[in-house]
Amino acid sequence: MILERARYTTRTCAMLRSPVGVTPGRLRILTHTNIVELFITSLRQDPFYVSNRTLRGTPFDFRRAPNENPDFQQRLRLLIEETYIIAGSRRVVLLGHSLGSLYCLAFLHAQSNDWKRKYIKAFLSVSGPLGGSVKALKLEVSGDNFGVLIRSPLSFREVQRSLPSTAFLMPDPRLWPPSEPIIITPKLNYSAHDYQKLFSDINFPQGYAFLQNTKPSVDGFMGPTGLDEVYCIHGSKVSTTYQLVYPEPSFFHKGFPDEYPTLITGDGDGTVHLRSLQLCRLWPGAKYIVLEGAEHLHIVGDERFLKLIHEIAGVQQSHV
Repeated sequence: MILERARYTTRTCAMLRSPVGVTPGRLRILTHTNIVELFITSLRQDPFYVSNRTLRGTPFDFRRAPNENPDFQQRLRLLIEETYIIAGSRRVVLLGHSLGSLYCLAFLHAQSNDWKRKYIKAFLSVSGPLGGSVKALKLEVSGDNFGVLIRSPLSFREVQRSLPSTAFLMPDPRLWPPSEPIIITPKLNYSAHDYQKLFSDINFPQGYAFLQNTKPSVDGFMGPTGLDEVYCIHGSKVSTTYQLVYPEPSFFHKGFPDEYPTLITGDGDGTVHLRSLQLCRLWPGAKYIVLEGAEHLHIVGDERFLKLIHEIAGVQQSHV
C-alpha cells in the first residue's frame, strides 16, 4: 500500500491530509510536501508541540472511499484519545484537508456527542470537496497525467478508474442541475444526472457501481454535530475546471472519451469548484472562511491560513 505519511496535530491539532501516492522516502523532494512541512514547522515554534506526542498524524488509503476503510475510524479514535492523555487532557483540533476532510466528517458522524465534547476542541475542514469535483469526473472519462507531460493522460486512466475514491469524488447531482452539462460532446451532453448512461457509453459500467457503493458513505450537506467549534476554510479566485468539452472525431482527434478535453474554467481553488467548497455554509454554527487566491494544496502553507491555525490552536509565539 503506497501512502503519504501525513501528520496529525493536537492540543489541538490533528491533521488528516489526502495522500498523494508516493513512498515516504521520497516525500522531501516534492514541493507539496514541503508545504506540509512548513505547516508543521510553524506549529512547532510553540514548544508545546512535539512530534509524535502533541503533533501527530496518520495515513489513510486514498484509493478508497470512507466506507471502504472500516478500521481507520477505530485507529483514529484511539489516536485522538491517546493524544488527549499525552497532552494533559487538552482537547484535540481535528484538521482534515481535501479528501481527508470527508474522512473526518464520516468519522465525526460515527461518534457520540458525549465523546466529541470530551475529546474534540474543534474540527477544521480545509479545501474539502464536499460536493465533489469535476476533476474526478475527468479522471474517470479521459484520465489525468497530473502534469507529467511525457505521458498521455490515457496511460493513467485505467489505474484512476480502478480507484473507488475517484467515483466517490464525482460532482453531486444536488449541486449540478440536469440543465447544466458537465461533459459536452458533438453527439451528446452529460450532466451530473446522467452518470449511469455516461459510464455505459464509455464502456466502464463498473464505475457506476463504484459510485453507488461509495457515495452514500458521507454526505457533505450534513455538517458535524456535538462540537464547540467547526471551521470551513478554502481558497477561491483560482481557475478551476467545471466543464469538459470534447472535439469531433477526426484524423487528428480521437474524440470522446479518448481525447483530452478542452477545460472550461470558473471559480474555485484550482481543484474543487466553489459551489462544492462552499457547501459547508449550510452547516449550522460553522465559521466560514475564504482565502482569495489560495490554491487547493498550497493553502496549507499560506500565511493567512497559518495565522488562523495559530489562533484556533492557541499557538504561543510572537509571529507567524
